[in-house]
Amino acid sequence: MTEMIPIIRPWFGKEEEENIASVLRSGWVMAGPKVSSFEADFAEKLSAPFASAVTSCTAGLTLALRAVGVKAGDVVLTVSHSFIASANSIRLAGGEPVFVEIDPDTLNMNPQAITKSIKQDFTRRDEGLFFGDVARLAVGESPLTACREPLGKLAAILVVHQIGRPAPMAELLKIAEQAGVPVVEDAACAIGSEITVDGGNNWQPVGRPLGKAACFSFHPRKVITTGEGGMITTADAAIHEKVRIWRQHGMDLSSDERHGEGGDKKETYVNTAGNYRMTDL
Repeated sequence: MTEMIPIIRPWFGKEEEENIASVLRSGWVMAGPKVSSFEADFAEKLSAPFASAVTSCTAGLTLALRAVGVKAGDVVLTVSHSFIASANSIRLAGGEPVFVEIDPDTLNMNPQAITKSIKQDFTRRDEGLFFGDVARLAVGESPLTACREPLGKLAAILVVHQIGRPAPMAELLKIAEQAGVPVVEDAACAIGSEITVDGGNNWQPVGRPLGKAACFSFHPRKVITTGEGGMITTADAAIHEKVRIWRQHGMDLSSDERHGEGGDKKETYVNTAGNYRMTDL
């Protein structure tokens, strides 16, 4: 073979060049007015109440899982048929992934497999579902190795919309409700995808969250790209507020609010957090 055919090639033109140049000339390159505008446009396009830009979909998934309550010692049901970021984000949130089978026809999470796993692999106690074979999980660098009992509480279901094809959310949400756990959507590849939960009568964009939050990727191989980057959409104001604080060092003010019109404002650091801000570039 003399020539490689790329999976995808980013499509940039004069408009992108001019916009990047305008940001450089402005002197403001970190998260600022361009990021805020992007968040607003993204939320409007997806009919999502809230959207928060972050450095990657992996960062978004980690923050979203933490925001819905995943903590050290918990487990999260998901699929292994995905990029490793899906599993990594669970561990980065302090939990441990428990994998279930996919439907070979759709490549998405199989609702029957979820039901089977909850029935066979978990026991109900202490007002929750607990994984029955923690010793099988707590090896190597698993977060469970450093935790005390009780271990293995089911804290969430992480649904992957595989290669942008919507997962069977109507069935999965019903299972999650019965189990008493939230759903986070890994929608890394699903920008522009649409989903129906009523048999095809009504359609809506993936990311107008059906679960507690949905996370998207802007990696160069995705539908649109910012080089690296991600977005979290949610309809839950409390989750939105946590994400916006956790993505910026635990600070209660955004950079715009601190240094925007009206002069400097005094910020407060309300908890320990990292730096997951997207740049205005």
